[in-house]
Amino acid sequence: MKITHHDEAKNLTITVGDYDEQSLTFTADRTGNRFNIYNGYGIQEDSFKELMEMGCREIIITDGKDEYHSPLYRWVEKGIISDWGHGKQRFLPVRYMRDVNDKQVALL
Repeated sequence: MKITHHDEAKNLTITVGDYDEQSLTFTADRTGNRFNIYNGYGIQEDSFKELMEMGCREIIITDGKDEYHSPLYRWVEKGIISDWGHGKQRFLPVRYMRDVNDKQVALL
């Protein structure tokens, strides 16, 4: 199921990602979607709350060769809520995510 959000600033409805009853998956573009101030990724706060209500357990972000997995509770515990002109968003730095393609992690 597609999760969407209407961006008031752009007057555009965007696709947040695909939800499959347990996880939200979305493809990011490091140059456009990675938020450098926090060195992480964000999701619209209202979409995040919707995911919580639906029982989402994990957010998966694919960005080039990287695939970051993070449980929803980590977004609650470590997430940073900010509004940079596109409505409230919840950001999570990549240090709180697991890159399943990171060879160093795979060796542990």
